[in-house]
Amino acid sequence: MPTSDGLEERLRRELDAKIAFVQSAPCRPTEPLIQQKIKEFGQKSHEWIETIKQARYEYINLIQDRADLVKAGRSSPLSHQDSAALQDTPGSDERAPGSPAVVHHCARMVRDLGGCGRSQRDG
Repeated sequence: MPTSDGLEERLRRELDAKIAFVQSAPCRPTEPLIQQKIKEFGQKSHEWIETIKQARYEYINLIQDRADLVKAGRSSPLSHQDSAALQDTPGSDERAPGSPAVVHHCARMVRDLGGCGRSQRDG
């Protein structure tokens, strides 16, 4: 049965061999390289914090305004004047994204909702 001194010596040699192997490995990053990577990724993540906050605010505003938008969309169809203006324009499509009636209708919806969907806390 090996003695405790023998076991201790064997473990010490194994650890020394493992340390020597790790230290001699060519792909081992140096401490300054590791610090540089940490700093670089820290700066990148810090730069994205404002973008993430803005995206959260926009998402929250969309969720809060969703019911209002759906209600306003159902209750305010194109006015009679908008429809008459469309009939006077040859070849226009009432539902075309850039048509004057659609732009006018969207502007009226935004005005009725009290702005561009921003809450009071966003400023």
